[in-house]
Amino acid sequence: MAAIQMFSTKRLIYLLIALLTTSLFLLWDRYDEFQILPEPPYRSRTGSQKQTHLVEIQIFPEINDTEINDINSHASAITSKMSLVESKVVYALNETISLKIVLFDQRNRPKTRGGDLLIVWMRDKSKGAASAGTVIDHDNGTYTGVLRILWTGQAVIRAAILSSREKMAFVYRELNNGYTGKRIECLFNVNNLTESTSGYMDNRFLKMGEICNLTDKHYGVPLYCYKPKKKGIQCSDWTGVTSETILPFPARPNTKWYLSSAGPGILPGNVTVTVPSATNTSMTSQIPCTRTTFKTTWLSKPVGFFYNFTWNPLSCINNITVKDYDRCLANRTLRMFGDSTVRQLFSFLIKHLNLTWRIGPWQTAANFVPTDKWYSYSEAYKKGFNYTVFWSPHGLPMTFVNANRTAIRPSFVHLDEIPSVSRDIVLINLYAHFHFFPVHIFRSQVKRIRQAIERLLIRSPDVKIVMKGPHYFVVDRVVTTFGRMWGPVYDKIIRQEFVDLYDNVIYLDLWDMLISVESTGVHPSEQILNTMVRTLFGYVCTK
Repeated sequence: MAAIQMFSTKRLIYLLIALLTTSLFLLWDRYDEFQILPEPPYRSRTGSQKQTHLVEIQIFPEINDTEINDINSHASAITSKMSLVESKVVYALNETISLKIVLFDQRNRPKTRGGDLLIVWMRDKSKGAASAGTVIDHDNGTYTGVLRILWTGQAVIRAAILSSREKMAFVYRELNNGYTGKRIECLFNVNNLTESTSGYMDNRFLKMGEICNLTDKHYGVPLYCYKPKKKGIQCSDWTGVTSETILPFPARPNTKWYLSSAGPGILPGNVTVTVPSATNTSMTSQIPCTRTTFKTTWLSKPVGFFYNFTWNPLSCINNITVKDYDRCLANRTLRMFGDSTVRQLFSFLIKHLNLTWRIGPWQTAANFVPTDKWYSYSEAYKKGFNYTVFWSPHGLPMTFVNANRTAIRPSFVHLDEIPSVSRDIVLINLYAHFHFFPVHIFRSQVKRIRQAIERLLIRSPDVKIVMKGPHYFVVDRVVTTFGRMWGPVYDKIIRQEFVDLYDNVIYLDLWDMLISVESTGVHPSEQILNTMVRTLFGYVCTK
């Protein structure tokens, strides 16, 4: 009896061991599943609804067509009002100013819903001082502008409607209904036979007809072209693109208001405050920018301010001058990817560093705005310090003329070509040419760039990577979906996609810089270019 009981006990123990082993095996098989956490949402680090780059904002509110077409209900800068929340007009250095903004519509009726995009800034032109603030949307037609006192003297405060909620919803609707602001022509060439057909980066808008899906040949970026009609030309004969024709927005009775919505909607009047003299005449940091964490460049708000016509980052001190640029670039390559605004920076460096052209030169106009063949890859060098600087277009939907497939390679393809153990400096910017297309095309490109950067950092951890953010400008005449309101939209997307790389990538946030000095051109002045370049080198160079 005892033997039988012992046998039963052993069987029970073996059975338990088998069950435990099986359970562990199943758990281990699902180990990776447990480790893969969902991508974190774009989270607010302030817990508020500030209309800034640090939190999620509703850029494209859901509005029905009746609301969009009722222009009398749109917010009007002329009828809207602003005033100080507190009655005092004298403030101390580093204090915060709160500005009450109440929006009214075209018929002088108070707005009862939020969603409009506003900006606030202040200047003291006599001291070359300027800064931008943030705006809190109370979702009832009222807003609070928040500005920080960063210098002594006086400051004139202004506010503007960057875009009404109806305008943003209108643009979003039209782009998603098939409007495209730029024509893409696909070029085919074989055995002296040539043909061009219409191309699209979104297959939802293709009409009837045979299609060439060129996505695989276009490095995985969606590109669909109508099949050539000439006998003997196949989809495989695709050689490149032309994408320079801008398509004006169709004028319809219910869109006239949009086509007349140019210029910033600056609210009437202004508010002037005084800041008495103090021991320090402006707010400054003692931490060199080269020693600050990369994450700070994503989170700092305000980003900085002008004083004595010099830009001062608020989180660090920039002690780098143009005399340090050569030493910083020695034995390295500065790789710049972007549109004509990044090409401006390239041309600026050629002039001020006295570089020698290796590929080029191409013509430029005032403020280094490129003209002749500006979309072509350009390269220059400095022999004495053994460094190279190049600019390359970021790929479609940028402007190209008879460009071959190599010339239109996206930025992420170039990033994958950077060799291991590189110490290069990389600057990337996507902006103006995406304004003509649905926003998901921009997000897709940013995502692919982020993935390429992750791969690059694994094989070259010492490379310095800079994402250049959007900049403010003014549109004098609305003819397309091109406009300044895309700045906050794209900034939001970049921050969402790069949230896990804040410690590894520098963010060159230029939005506040250009708002504060009321810069108007999509191609900034040489003075602003100098400030941008100095800010860039302040983060990537050591003293």
